[in-house]
This record gives sequence, structure tokens and C-alpha cells, in this order.
Amino acid sequence: MLSLLIAAVALQTAPVDAYRACVDVEDSLERLRCFDAAGREDKGRRQVAAPAPAAKVVAPPPARSAELDQARRAAEAADERARAAEAELARARQQARDASRAAKPSFPYDAVVTELRFGTRGKLTVRLDNGEIWDQLDSDSTTISESRRDRVQRVTIKRAALGGRRMEIEPLGRTIRVRLRD
Repeated sequence: MLSLLIAAVALQTAPVDAYRACVDVEDSLERLRCFDAAGREDKGRRQVAAPAPAAKVVAPPPARSAELDQARRAAEAADERARAAEAELARARQQARDASRAAKPSFPYDAVVTELRFGTRGKLTVRLDNGEIWDQLDSDSTTISESRRDRVQRVTIKRAALGGRRMEIEPLGRTIRVRLRD
């Protein structure tokens, strides 16, 4: 009952006073009803006082100029050139992949030794005629005498366990574990 009285008083005063009066209401349901009534009153006042909306003025679309058409044609031509360049790049990449696969010999393969060097701990480094450089693994304990260096002319590269590689040094009858240098 008290809330209805407060709501009635709120409707007769300014909207701000109506909302302020609702703040003091203890019961949450009654406070909500008070705020609803104040909101309805405020909305009604605003609708009466609000001016009618002005008619929308729609501007005509801008005239297409010759510059705009020329720029659009240039952009379309540039897009076409970019698509052609991307297609050419894709073809070149595919050719490079195909050439790379063809250049890598399948295992096992034979090669001619062009250079044979011994490292500081006696590990071999072998350069082949195809340009590859193979290093003996540090974990490989196979040794080859430096005095036999001149006898090494050909090698055979084979697959080893777990993706590794072995190099058979033909005239010496020795096999070492190797890694291709990047």
C-alpha cells in the first residue's frame, strides 16, 4: 500500500524525484514496481515532448568518374598479374621439388671420391663427385689409416638402421657410419 502511494506521488513530480523515491523502498518487489511506474511516466513525458523525426534525405549515389573507372581497371589488371605470378611461382616450386627428388639418388648408390680429409680426432670427411660432403659420425669407432688415403677412390652409400647412412669404402673393405653435411 505504501508503495502505491509512493508510486502515485512519483508520477506527479519530476522524473528524477520519482526515481529517487523508489530508491528508499525496502521491499525489492515493491521497489521494482516503483521503478517500473517511474519509467512508464518518464517514457510518456518524453514521447509527448519529442519532435517528429525528420524525413530521411537520401543522397543520390556519386557519379562515376573516368578516374574511378580507370583506377578500378588498373586494380583488376594488377590482381590478374598477381594471380598469374602466384601460379608461376607454384609451378616453379613444384619443378624444384621434382628436380630435388630426381637429383637425390636412391640408396644404395656409388660415387667417386674427390677429396678425403681426416679431422682432429681421426674422423673422416669425404667429398663426392656429386658435391655432397659426408662426415663420419663421432660415435663411429671405425678407423682408417691415413697411409691408405690414396687407395680410396669409390664409395657406396647405403641406408642404415633408424634412418642413418653407412659408407662402404670399397678398396679397403671398411664400412663407416656417416651423416650428410647440410
